[in-house]
Amino acid sequence: MVSILDVVPAPEIVRVRGKDFEVNGLTLEDLAGLVARFPEVAPFFAEAAAEGENVSPMAFLKASPLLAARVIGFAIRQETPEEIAGIRKLPMGDSLALLLAVKKGSLPDGTGPLEEIMAMAEPLITKVIARLSEAMEASRKARSTASAAQQPASSGEETTAGSTS
Repeated sequence: MVSILDVVPAPEIVRVRGKDFEVNGLTLEDLAGLVARFPEVAPFFAEAAAEGENVSPMAFLKASPLLAARVIGFAIRQETPEEIAGIRKLPMGDSLALLLAVKKGSLPDGTGPLEEIMAMAEPLITKVIARLSEAMEASRKARSTASAAQQPASSGEETTAGSTS
């Protein structure tokens, strides 16, 4: 019988500035944690996967440099604030080499499985985004209504106070 441990990808070795780093692929748990911490990049991944685009390391760096550093930190198991700060100071070529290794380890069969999952999840994601937008709009309207209700009350009190003097 085959063990799941027999098929877990081995880390890729990437040489940066004369030093070898073991670069591991990200797990679903890693990705969920990163997206939860950096929600601004969720649409980036969803859009790229839904359109069948290959997410390039350069596009990823542009989307969120801090997230890119965190991904590299997760992948090389160096996640302290000091290590993340060091990763952010790496030259772009070194960062891209590390991100490319992360991508290879995270999606060893390409983006196909991710595209299928995103296609299935897209209706749910769309509903969640629509509901969040509706809730934000309702909240904005409520604040606007509350603000408008307070303004006439203040004016009315001043008029009333002025007429009783």
